[in-house]
Amino acid sequence: MITRLQIMGTTMPLDVGYIVAGSAAALAQAYKTPATKSLWLAAAGLLASVIPYTYFLNKEDCEAIFKAGEEKKAPAAGTVKRLALHGYARVGILAASTGIMVYALAKKGK
Repeated sequence: MITRLQIMGTTMPLDVGYIVAGSAAALAQAYKTPATKSLWLAAAGLLASVIPYTYFLNKEDCEAIFKAGEEKKAPAAGTVKRLALHGYARVGILAASTGIMVYALAKKGK
Protein backbone atom coordinates (compact mmCIF):
# COMPACT_ATOMS: atom_id res chain seq x y z
CA MET A 1 0.00 0.00 0.00
CA ILE A 2 1.24 3.46 -0.87
CA THR A 3 1.56 5.62 2.21
CA ARG A 4 0.82 9.30 2.68
CA LEU A 5 4.52 9.95 3.21
CA GLN A 6 5.43 8.28 -0.09
CA ILE A 7 3.00 10.51 -1.97
CA MET A 8 3.59 13.80 -0.19
CA GLY A 9 7.29 13.14 0.36
CA THR A 10 7.81 12.90 -3.39
CA THR A 11 5.54 15.54 -4.84
CA MET A 12 5.57 18.26 -2.18
CA PRO A 13 9.31 19.09 -2.31
CA LEU A 14 9.16 19.28 -6.11
CA ASP A 15 6.10 21.52 -6.11
CA VAL A 16 7.42 23.83 -3.42
CA GLY A 17 10.86 23.89 -5.07
CA TYR A 18 9.70 25.07 -8.48
CA ILE A 19 7.21 27.52 -6.98
CA VAL A 20 9.82 29.10 -4.69
CA ALA A 21 12.51 29.11 -7.41
CA GLY A 22 10.12 30.54 -10.01
CA SER A 23 8.87 33.23 -7.65
CA ALA A 24 12.43 34.17 -6.69
CA ALA A 25 13.47 34.32 -10.35
CA ALA A 26 10.47 36.54 -11.17
CA LEU A 27 11.32 38.85 -8.27
CA ALA A 28 14.93 39.04 -9.50
CA GLN A 29 13.71 39.94 -12.98
CA ALA A 30 11.43 42.62 -11.49
CA TYR A 31 14.46 44.16 -9.83
CA LYS A 32 16.58 43.92 -13.00
CA THR A 33 14.00 45.20 -15.52
CA PRO A 34 12.11 48.30 -14.36
CA ALA A 35 10.18 48.53 -17.66
CA THR A 36 8.40 45.23 -17.00
CA LYS A 37 8.57 45.28 -13.20
CA SER A 38 4.79 45.13 -12.71
CA LEU A 39 4.50 42.07 -14.96
CA TRP A 40 7.22 40.21 -13.07
CA LEU A 41 5.70 41.11 -9.71
CA ALA A 42 2.29 39.90 -10.86
CA ALA A 43 3.80 36.63 -12.10
CA ALA A 44 5.71 36.12 -8.83
CA GLY A 45 2.58 36.81 -6.79
CA LEU A 46 0.46 34.39 -8.79
CA LEU A 47 3.07 31.69 -8.65
CA ALA A 48 3.61 32.08 -4.92
CA SER A 49 -0.16 32.05 -4.27
CA VAL A 50 -0.34 28.39 -5.26
CA ILE A 51 1.20 27.24 -1.96
CA PRO A 52 -1.39 28.78 0.39
CA TYR A 53 -4.17 27.97 -2.09
CA THR A 54 -3.16 24.33 -2.00
CA TYR A 55 -2.74 24.23 1.75
CA PHE A 56 -5.99 25.92 2.73
CA LEU A 57 -8.34 24.65 0.02
CA ASN A 58 -7.01 21.17 -0.73
CA LYS A 59 -5.89 19.98 2.68
CA GLU A 60 -9.29 18.88 3.98
CA ASP A 61 -10.13 16.90 0.84
CA CYS A 62 -6.68 15.28 0.76
CA GLU A 63 -7.01 14.26 4.40
CA ALA A 64 -10.48 12.80 3.73
CA ILE A 65 -9.17 10.79 0.78
CA PHE A 66 -6.17 9.48 2.73
CA LYS A 67 -8.40 8.55 5.69
CA ALA A 68 -10.87 6.76 3.42
CA GLY A 69 -8.00 4.84 1.85
CA GLU A 70 -6.65 3.79 5.24
CA GLU A 71 -10.14 2.58 6.18
CA LYS A 72 -10.49 0.90 2.78
CA LYS A 73 -13.64 2.92 2.04
CA ALA A 74 -14.63 5.35 -0.65
CA PRO A 75 -14.28 9.03 0.23
CA ALA A 76 -17.44 11.07 0.78
CA ALA A 77 -19.37 12.05 -2.32
CA GLY A 78 -17.91 15.10 -4.01
CA THR A 79 -14.49 14.92 -2.33
CA VAL A 80 -12.58 13.76 -5.39
CA LYS A 81 -14.49 16.15 -7.65
CA ARG A 82 -13.63 19.13 -5.41
CA LEU A 83 -9.99 18.08 -5.31
CA ALA A 84 -9.91 17.80 -9.11
CA LEU A 85 -11.55 21.22 -9.55
CA HIS A 86 -8.99 22.80 -7.22
CA GLY A 87 -6.29 21.05 -9.24
CA TYR A 88 -7.60 22.65 -12.42
CA ALA A 89 -7.61 26.05 -10.71
CA ARG A 90 -4.00 25.52 -9.58
CA VAL A 91 -2.96 24.64 -13.12
CA GLY A 92 -4.75 27.76 -14.37
CA ILE A 93 -2.88 29.93 -11.87
CA LEU A 94 0.44 28.38 -12.86
CA ALA A 95 -0.35 28.78 -16.57
CA ALA A 96 -1.34 32.43 -16.07
CA SER A 97 1.87 33.11 -14.19
CA THR A 98 3.94 31.42 -16.88
CA GLY A 99 2.08 33.34 -19.60
CA ILE A 100 2.81 36.64 -17.88
CA MET A 101 6.50 35.72 -17.61
CA VAL A 102 6.67 34.83 -21.30
CA TYR A 103 4.93 38.10 -22.19
CA ALA A 104 7.37 40.04 -20.00
CA LEU A 105 10.31 38.36 -21.72
CA ALA A 106 8.86 39.08 -25.17
CA LYS A 107 8.17 42.71 -24.25
CA LYS A 108 11.74 43.11 -23.01
CA GLY A 109 13.08 42.12 -26.42
CA LYS A 110 11.17 44.87 -28.26
